[in-house]
Amino acid sequence: MYFLRDRYNKREIRKMDTTILDDAKKIAWVWAGVAVIAVLGIIGLFVSGESEPEKQLVKQELSVDCNLELASFLGNVSYICSDPVAIKAFLALVNEVESLAINQTEKKDIIKSQQSTLERLVENKIRSPQPEKYNLALGDLAMGDPSQVDELIDELIDEVVADFGGKSVIAAVLYWEKGALWFAGDTEKSLKAYQRSTELDDNNRAGWNLLGLLYQRKGEFGAAESAYGKLLDLADSDPEYQTFAYMNLGKMHQLQGDLGQAISSYEKALATAVNFGYKEGEANAYVSLGLVHEIQGTLDQAVTNYKKGLTINVEMDNKKTMANIYNNLGLVYQTRGQFDQAVICYQKALTISKSIGDKEGEVSVSANLGDVQETLEWVNESAPTQLSTLE
Repeated sequence: MYFLRDRYNKREIRKMDTTILDDAKKIAWVWAGVAVIAVLGIIGLFVSGESEPEKQLVKQELSVDCNLELASFLGNVSYICSDPVAIKAFLALVNEVESLAINQTEKKDIIKSQQSTLERLVENKIRSPQPEKYNLALGDLAMGDPSQVDELIDELIDEVVADFGGKSVIAAVLYWEKGALWFAGDTEKSLKAYQRSTELDDNNRAGWNLLGLLYQRKGEFGAAESAYGKLLDLADSDPEYQTFAYMNLGKMHQLQGDLGQAISSYEKALATAVNFGYKEGEANAYVSLGLVHEIQGTLDQAVTNYKKGLTINVEMDNKKTMANIYNNLGLVYQTRGQFDQAVICYQKALTISKSIGDKEGEVSVSANLGDVQETLEWVNESAPTQLSTLE
């Protein structure tokens, strides 16, 4: 029938979309937060050659390009907000990362590292007798080319290795920054950088998680599973990253078509999240379980899991995820022939997508709504449609 066309392709798209949590809470920058602050001060000594009092962060005049939202995100005093080119470069990087089908905490891990890189570049530009090379690097980065910034990081790595040795934690931080720089645009370069970073600091939870995602992106599932296994070893007391490991293992098994293993991993993620009261992880696990049950054709279980995930996301006011779940429920009801229920779900999804300005979601849901309405016309001909309430 007409409404069943392209269901597999829609499902593949939703498989990526529903894993994104748009309003995830901020986490501590576990391994790099303290390291970057302390480490960059050390780097500043040999980059600028200035004494401790002279290298203190100075307040810069905010650029007119730095709005209140950006200034709040970057912090009270930010070199980036003083430099229009750096602002454009940072926003370009953020836009790339935000387009990725990864969860919000993983995005923030990458963006925070990119922010550290740009802070240092602008600071060095201010102190350098040759600021133009930094302007050129930042300008290229704003246009989507990180090559020159990558070269500047390599120069710092060479100096760090010469001064502190190849096992320095400073080098680990810098390789981490290289990995973040290339994560969205060049899998191979990002992978090599994260490999080196985790070699130098094998206690880096976020690094092992992102390394696993990169292996998974390349289809190297054995290496990805090893990276997630390492993350599980490190994350016993960290429910967020423990949940990430199980969720990413589930997605990997799902991509391989092993739905039984996918369900097992998602259930472990769910148990971990429930045990630690990690609501976002719980909601995400329910949605992923719903999707796998939908693919398997166990539609009652799909509806049950979707509704549980929906309830939590309503409590957290995660609107985009709510729209995704309503859309998924609509497709399940449509498959079961419950067209009136499908219409209700699609209409809810469409209303939410419009309210948050999600044009892509709006187009997708509108197409699904059009499908089911056309089917209803065919089934009922001129009979009025009686819409029941969503259970």
